[in-house]
Amino acid sequence: MKIVTIKAKDTESGSQNTYLIKGKDCCILIDAGCSIDVVKKHTDLPIKAVLITHAHYDHIANIEDYDDAGIPIYISEKSFEILNDIKSNASDLFNDPRTFVIKNINTLKDEQEIDISGCKIKFYLTPGHTKDSGCYLFEKVLFSGDTLFSEGIGRVDLPTGSSQELKESLSKIKDIEYTNIYPGHGEISDKQIQDKLIPKWQRYLNIIR
Repeated sequence: MKIVTIKAKDTESGSQNTYLIKGKDCCILIDAGCSIDVVKKHTDLPIKAVLITHAHYDHIANIEDYDDAGIPIYISEKSFEILNDIKSNASDLFNDPRTFVIKNINTLKDEQEIDISGCKIKFYLTPGHTKDSGCYLFEKVLFSGDTLFSEGIGRVDLPTGSSQELKESLSKIKDIEYTNIYPGHGEISDKQIQDKLIPKWQRYLNIIR
């Protein structure tokens, strides 16, 4: 397997990281900030699924196009309210206020494991940045969305955000066995670094409660 990072420069989402997990015969997408056309520049393989870390606009801007193409969408069961509200999904902040209707949707519960073309991926619900925020664990790689970055954490001042929930989610991430972390923005990091930084972010969250 190979992981390719694609910056979502084709939308106003700017620096959002869309990840392409490339296998021998197919690939899986983490988040939908990039259009299908941009992703196809990086692979000729069929996309078997799109896994959404949370329903903020910069991570789902192109989700309906993948859905229309018949690609299964996986997202937290907590996401419906956010998809259907322009404030909660932050689309109004990107000057594109709209709701999202997904037909081919698969909802995920906390710690649910899915098998996509032989790839076993585990979903962890990690609320705080949003109530539907989650991480995906695949072969010791953790795709952390906007819950945890290489040098920071997701903001908690938008609708459904919670400093207390994020603090608890960071403890949960610390208990997950992973090697590298691929965040929704910025650069990749590793567990050794993040285990040292997480207490710092938790102290900060205590202050802003």
